[in-house]
Amino acid sequence: MTLSTVAPVVHTIPFTPWREFFDAWRWQLGEHVTVVGPTGTGKTTLIRALLRKRYAAGGAVTVLATKPRDLSLSSWARHDGLTVVRDWPPRPPTLSFPRPITLPDGREIPWDMRLMLWPVKTGAQLAVMDSHMRDVFRRAIHDMFWAGNWTIAAEELLALSTMLGLERDLVTLWTQGRSSGVTVIGGTQRPMNIPLYAYSQATHLFMFGDNDDRNLDRLKGIGGMNGRALIDLVRTLPYHDVLWIDTRGRRDPVRTRVPIRIMKGGDLSA
Repeated sequence: MTLSTVAPVVHTIPFTPWREFFDAWRWQLGEHVTVVGPTGTGKTTLIRALLRKRYAAGGAVTVLATKPRDLSLSSWARHDGLTVVRDWPPRPPTLSFPRPITLPDGREIPWDMRLMLWPVKTGAQLAVMDSHMRDVFRRAIHDMFWAGNWTIAAEELLALSTMLGLERDLVTLWTQGRSSGVTVIGGTQRPMNIPLYAYSQATHLFMFGDNDDRNLDRLKGIGGMNGRALIDLVRTLPYHDVLWIDTRGRRDPVRTRVPIRIMKGGDLSA
């Protein structure tokens, strides 16, 4: 008796090395980004990598951390130079977008602020902790919306929109933040459980491979592509590969893979 062999799936979109894609990719303030993929595929790694474009351009970045305890979040803050704050506003309040910093020799560098808002009440009952996190996040979202030019990174959109009840606040950012330069970059593993605005208002959609028909159904009509064709592209993605979809410019999708060493503070070379 011989075991039958299954030929590997050859994806219809050629592979583009990460460095080539990252150097060419443009992300402007006010352009939202949504990252979708099952646990373990690399959502957080990708969000961290994309945020480096924002760090390089200067400005204000806040990561909204929703997990009570998580070593990966602590590692993220440490390696990417994020200042962890437990309440909002941080002291002293810094809600404006100042001019570039002028060095003694006359050169100018972009202003740069990197925060991780992680409002954990140690030892609190879960209901009390959820209420506390919701209030802190809501104050922060309100201030950043009116200040403008903030990048708000949500490491788990499902927790913010459904579990903490901030769906209306996020929808306001997705639908009205663009004009004030507010950007949302968020990830989720369950696209069917987050607002449709995360897709319809995102300029950049990154999809990891998924075989769940309920999740894939959300892709119909995204980016002006044929729904069935897009679903087939995502269903056949190799593990850890990600498909970039330009929902505004209607450019062809790109398939790439984020180098894992980014999580350890390394460079972006593949």
